Amino acid sequence: TRDSIRTALTRGITADQIIAFLNSNPHPQMADGIIPDNVADEIRLWEGELFRVKYHDALFLEDFDANGEGFTATVRFAEDRDALLWHKKEDRTLAVRSDFGNSIRAFIRDNQIR
Repeated sequence: TRDSIRTALTRGITADQIIAFLNSNPHPQMADGIIPDNVADEIRLWEGELFRVKYHDALFLEDFDANGEGFTATVRFAEDRDALLWHKKEDRTLAVRSDFGNSIRAFIRDNQIR
């Protein structure tokens, strides 16, 4: 089942290892002893789903001036430090890693960004 596959994946077993195990230990009712491609694909998709989301504590910044220069400079500053998690130019909003919060705030303050 999906739950048993996810449990195995969270314990460090890879999708390829699960597929190899199932192929080497087939159920007696399996005609050729090899799991179908669609089943193997689904197991790999479940593995991808499990590890695609990364969580970070974040600082959300908004309300930059309409001219966008301060926003653009702040985005560049955060990118240069690998601190930028997300930004949306149209709304002049961004999210940065919280462990860079003090340096981002100092940059905004020192450059008088509004």
